[in-house]
Amino acid sequence: MEIIRLFIDFAFVILIWIIQIIIYPSMNKIRGRSFFEWHNSYTKQISFFIAPLLFVQSICILFQAIFNFDGLLIFDICLLILAWVYTFLVINPVHNQLNFSNQRTLNVNKLIQVNRMRAAAWSLLFLNSAIRFLWI
Repeated sequence: MEIIRLFIDFAFVILIWIIQIIIYPSMNKIRGRSFFEWHNSYTKQISFFIAPLLFVQSICILFQAIFNFDGLLIFDICLLILAWVYTFLVINPVHNQLNFSNQRTLNVNKLIQVNRMRAAAWSLLFLNSAIRFLWI
């Protein structure tokens, strides 16, 4: 289970940093009506990557909590909850505002800012997963 979790956590780190460094800042460069078409397509397509990763990551952490509990796992559970809360209660509403607001630059900048917490959470989850895999 640890190796699956390590791969999932690594996939999240790669994905979230691509989003943070490349995709979100690029949103300010798309002009006019094409932004709304692109953004609707992006949010649907990225969900096909994020949703299965969230599901498998959660299952892995649940299995670890049941069958192989250690002190780092409490921190992992808190980070996972933080990532979920930020995804559904902070990031998704900002994405929704992008579809219906004429203050796109302000909302994209807000998205970049609030996504830092989610990027940090998934980065720390990967770090903990690597520590657990290598030393525990």
